[in-house]
Amino acid sequence: MTGQGVSDIVTQLGARLDRNKIYTSIGDVLIAVNPYRVLPIYGPEHVRMYQTSMADSQPHVYGLAERAYKAMLEMSSPQAVIISGESGAGKTESAKLFLHYVSSVSGSSGVSQQMKQIILESNPLLESFGNAKTVRNNNSSRFGKYLELKFNNRGEPVGGVTSNFLLEKTRVTFQGKEERNFHIFYQLLAHCQSGGMPELVEQCQLGSAQDYVYTRKCIYVDGVDDRSDFQEVLSAMNTIGIPADA
Repeated sequence: MTGQGVSDIVTQLGARLDRNKIYTSIGDVLIAVNPYRVLPIYGPEHVRMYQTSMADSQPHVYGLAERAYKAMLEMSSPQAVIISGESGAGKTESAKLFLHYVSSVSGSSGVSQQMKQIILESNPLLESFGNAKTVRNNNSSRFGKYLELKFNNRGEPVGGVTSNFLLEKTRVTFQGKEERNFHIFYQLLAHCQSGGMPELVEQCQLGSAQDYVYTRKCIYVDGVDDRSDFQEVLSAMNTIGIPADA
């Protein structure tokens, strides 16, 4: 693509963003621009819209998910979706929205409902151990992820495999200015500071995030409740089948 072509695309993306149109389709590629605010373009009503009237719908991550899901059913062939972008582009949120749509429109048997719950609730667990605050993004994924979902011939999810790679292990011992370590450290310590897991606190002599070199550089983040987020992690562990005493 020529420099002029790239410039034209960027100009059009900016013009669409000014009208709160954050999605743009170019052939089979869906471009998403992070608006850094919540827009009223998601939820059950919009899921139904893209499920029933794709031809009249605007470009959207739900539309991409619908095309992939329908192609899988109609052609009985595997489908692949690649989500890429720089830090802060919205890759993590786009992946969540994609999974939410597929979960909403796929089968409703007891087994599939349980599997969908496991798939959706695995996200807080992965983010807790693999995401961190950076200068550009409060929930930046510091690892790559390959997620493979398996469906039966009725389009119901029956299994899945998540492979993680390239975890930024150096973040455990070093964080840049105004950046944090992985979420799990702050979540666990906040939970313990509020009276949770007294046996673990006594056994490991746990203090607050301020007490440790690896967590004291940047502790609090606007809009982030580490104590509440840790409850989601515990719930995810329970759903996935990790015992409380593991």
